Amino acid sequence: INKKTVLVFNKIDLLDRVALARLKEKYPEAVFISAQEGTGIDNLTTMIEKVLEEERVFLRLRIPFGEGDVLATLHDKGYVVKEVYGPEGIDVLAEVPEPIAGSFQKYSTWPFSETYSNLKM
Repeated sequence: INKKTVLVFNKIDLLDRVALARLKEKYPEAVFISAQEGTGIDNLTTMIEKVLEEERVFLRLRIPFGEGDVLATLHDKGYVVKEVYGPEGIDVLAEVPEPIAGSFQKYSTWPFSETYSNLKM
C-alpha cells in the first residue's frame, strides 16, 4: 500500500540556526515545528489538509433499498455528506478514500471522473 506521509521535525526551538538550516536543506519537503512555541503549526495543518484532500474522492450514488450494507460501508469507511430517500433508492453524496472509490462505481449517478465542484444533488 502506497501511503502518503508527512515528515515533521519537532522541537526546532532547541536547534541553533545553522543546524535548522542544514535540516531544511536535507529535507526540503519536511515540516519544521515547535509545538511548545507554536511555530510552524499552521504549515503542518496545511500540509495535512493537502495530503487528506489528495487521497479522498467525492461520489454521488444511488443505492437500491435492498443494499443497505453499501450505505453502511460508506458511513463506516467514508463520510456521508447527504442522503436523500427517493422512489428508486437512496441518493447519496459521500467522500471516501480513493483506494475504495472504485468499489462503488456501479452505483454512480454521474461520470466517475467528475470533480466535486461539478456535483449537484
